[in-house]
Amino acid sequence: MTNPIQAISNAVKGASSQDPNTSAPPTGQTPSQSSPTIPPENPPHGPKRPANPSGTTSSSKTNTTQKSAEGHKQTQPIPAQSIAKQGLQPKGKSLGTQATKTAAALGVENAGSASSQDVAANTLRKYLAGIQMWHTYHNAIFPEQTKLKVSVMLKSSAYVDVEVPKKPRKKAVTIDILVKLAEILATGDPFQRALFDLSVVAFWGMARLVELTYNDNCGPLRPQASLLTSDIRQDLEGGDGSITLVIRGAKTASPGEEQLIRLKRLPHMLCPVLAVHRRLSEASRYHDLGGANSLFGFLGPDGNRHHITKPMATRALDKIWKACGYEGVSGHSFRVGGASLQRALGIPVEQICTRGRWASDCYKLYLRHFLADELAANLALLNQLEEAWDS
Repeated sequence: MTNPIQAISNAVKGASSQDPNTSAPPTGQTPSQSSPTIPPENPPHGPKRPANPSGTTSSSKTNTTQKSAEGHKQTQPIPAQSIAKQGLQPKGKSLGTQATKTAAALGVENAGSASSQDVAANTLRKYLAGIQMWHTYHNAIFPEQTKLKVSVMLKSSAYVDVEVPKKPRKKAVTIDILVKLAEILATGDPFQRALFDLSVVAFWGMARLVELTYNDNCGPLRPQASLLTSDIRQDLEGGDGSITLVIRGAKTASPGEEQLIRLKRLPHMLCPVLAVHRRLSEASRYHDLGGANSLFGFLGPDGNRHHITKPMATRALDKIWKACGYEGVSGHSFRVGGASLQRALGIPVEQICTRGRWASDCYKLYLRHFLADELAANLALLNQLEEAWDS
């Protein structure tokens, strides 16, 4: 009987080598009959991020040296056209078959119930501030006489907030959930394969989905609010195959500030570097911005290139969470899961904060404690993934 982990691993290998715009599974592989089908969507435009006032002008990238808290790294862009000629699979055979190798790769520098309230007091304050800003923008008169009454109501609401149970914390995406995503998405249609690669990068890069997705699902891209294929940098010094994503318009970034997501090469099918290489290979045939394009895009049913928006990603993933019984998991759970697993694997807190771009103790809100049997199950599954990738 075929080992299911081996079968999924072989499917990912096959998906890495086949035509990036075909949806047929590799020879000998068939999609799981029990897996939900996640069709591509064309939803309304997602929430806007900071836009480039100059429009969609091309921004040519040159060799540069990026500085991060992990040290000085000499980097250069990865030519999308040459990726297809390179080996797209992590060279895992030389790394051994123990799950500790995944931890070593990641740490290479240093080997209740929901609230019954619909809206909280802090949320009401934000809504009211937005209403007041609307009046200011439109030169309308804000009813100042209501401020005192509203202030009293908000104080009362805050006392009620303290008495009711807090909203449950988001659960973490775990290795077994990523394996299920690989089973469902890795050999699917172009949208599904792009969504799988995005999920892998979000997990290991501890990224927010909004940082990896796009404002619009088609049409021109805004360089200052989009992750482009030209935003990928390859580490030339470490020799470990690491790559860096240059993120703009992040939640905690100042206008025009760039943040870095550094990804390590891992010896199994859930390697984020492999996922990025697959996206570069797929995007190499499309050129929108001086040879660049969306990293997480796909060929739509209409024959045009589409970009994954946050609503598209969350809707498709929600269908999987519900179909597979993953309660409490959401798009933000990738960031939670990536931080929690790396901490459980012994990665220093300083490195986790640097990679997750946390500048304060708020990183603690993302850490989930693994019970002994849960951690053992995750390590055992990583073990199987490494062995399957080597075989």
